[in-house]
Amino acid sequence: MSKMWIIARKELKDNFRSARFWGLIGLFVLLIVVSSYSVGFAFRFGGVAPAERFFRSVGTSLAQSFQYIAPIIGIALGFGVIASERERGTIRLVLSRPVFRDDLLNGKILSGIILILTAIGVSFLVGIPITVVLQKANLTLDDLIRLLFLLIPAILLALTYFSISLFISVNSNRSGYALVVSVVIWLFFAFIMPMISAFIASSILGPPPTFPAGINATRPTQLPPQLQQYEQNYRRITGTIQIISPNSQYSTLASAIFARQRQQSSLDIGTVIAQNWVSVLVPVVYIVVFVVLSYMFFVRRQESK
Repeated sequence: MSKMWIIARKELKDNFRSARFWGLIGLFVLLIVVSSYSVGFAFRFGGVAPAERFFRSVGTSLAQSFQYIAPIIGIALGFGVIASERERGTIRLVLSRPVFRDDLLNGKILSGIILILTAIGVSFLVGIPITVVLQKANLTLDDLIRLLFLLIPAILLALTYFSISLFISVNSNRSGYALVVSVVIWLFFAFIMPMISAFIASSILGPPPTFPAGINATRPTQLPPQLQQYEQNYRRITGTIQIISPNSQYSTLASAIFARQRQQSSLDIGTVIAQNWVSVLVPVVYIVVFVVLSYMFFVRRQESK
């Protein structure tokens, strides 16, 4: 058995016995069930859509929620990968054995990927059937396909923050410091960058044109041409600024999966990916770059304790 797999198996065993890991899965399941209840309430009392579109609305709600939940699991599994070993003083003991540094990091990364896939996959396998039973909803094949493909951007987002927190952990002596820095980076992409992009767009375009009397602002197709143009320019500027944001790219890809929510045509995932290839490329670049940097810094670093 390879040393990489021995390390990965130990990490998997420790996490499968951890209440924190199963707590994350429980949080995902609770999120799915709560989202279904909120959508079900809107369907019953708001008259928002026919019953056969229930799970598509659930998917849209989950897509919005996963933008905040997926990074949490990535950070939770990544911030202590190496920093916690240094903090406990076990890193030199592990490396003093016939274990290469790349074997150690390979095992840690492999276990992190498996744990992320397990957490998100198990949550869906448990949460969706519970929703079907409790809500007595009709889950069509197209709805199921859309929900399953939602796993792609969710997993990419979680792996992105896992790789970022892994890099920070490799360069940290304290797991608490690695956690704080990882969370600050997530807060920047999730909240600060959208505000920055909005400020820049408003500074460039100036205030929006005033609404004529009788215009319904909730329906863009009813807006005057100058207002539609302003909104298009605003979206173009903010989108350009946020092109490096994994959170923004996740939202774009997840929204595209449920873009035809009110239509009968089935999902063409090939077309969705072809039209939103940047939203797939950006998180992949983050993952590759920060994993490579983690190897480079970890192999060259001398452990002091």
